[in-house]
Amino acid sequence: MWPLSHPLQLLLRSFISGEARGQFHRLQKRGDLQPVFSFKLRGAYNMMARLSKEQLEKGVICSSAGNHAQGVALSAQKLGCDAVIAMPVTTPEIKWKSVERLGAQVVLVGDSYDEAQLFMLNREQSRKVEHSYLLLTILM
Repeated sequence: MWPLSHPLQLLLRSFISGEARGQFHRLQKRGDLQPVFSFKLRGAYNMMARLSKEQLEKGVICSSAGNHAQGVALSAQKLGCDAVIAMPVTTPEIKWKSVERLGAQVVLVGDSYDEAQLFMLNREQSRKVEHSYLLLTILM
């Protein structure tokens, strides 16, 4: 996992609760300090790094509205495979442009995540991809 992300920093936060009348401590994982500013990179890379060379050569496809897409795009870039990501047309431009800058092909389709996901399911079935990252995304 470490080829892409940094070890997560744990931050100790203290706060006082008026209701419980005491001081409490909370550890926070700083996923926002990762290269794509989200913990989603860890899951995407971890799953894609397990794919065989033959599977990576087929490329990966998924649907996402943002952070997961960036994690998949960066992972695909580092692993040397193509990535196609369907995102709803309502996705903020800054999100889909980030995904494109990381080298993935973005397909803006549908008004919702569900419509983008359906598009990718149909595309995956028509390509007859043996091991689809999309199916793994659904199970997560």
